[in-house]
Amino acid sequence: RETTLSLDCAVLLCNRAACYLALGTPQFAFADTHRCCDSQFEWPKVLYRLSVSLEALKDFENAERILEQAILQPSVLAEMKPKMEARLALIKEAAKKDKIAM
Repeated sequence: RETTLSLDCAVLLCNRAACYLALGTPQFAFADTHRCCDSQFEWPKVLYRLSVSLEALKDFENAERILEQAILQPSVLAEMKPKMEARLALIKEAAKKDKIAM
């Protein structure tokens, strides 16, 4: 079943995803941000929160890929880029530690 979200609904889901991340429930944040992406709302903040939820779920490969995609978007704000790049470095480091632990 495919449903298209309104812009307002996508904004609410993106903000709710931030709440879920703060509450330590990344699976719900993933669901909300993924739903935004399914409806073509792939702006940098959504991708950032999707990446953070994937990182929390230990899916480092996809978290890295999605955050790199967000950083490359022309709509990313200059003040967001350093935060995203720092987060990307953390994801890469976590991925290395996870591989070593295996």
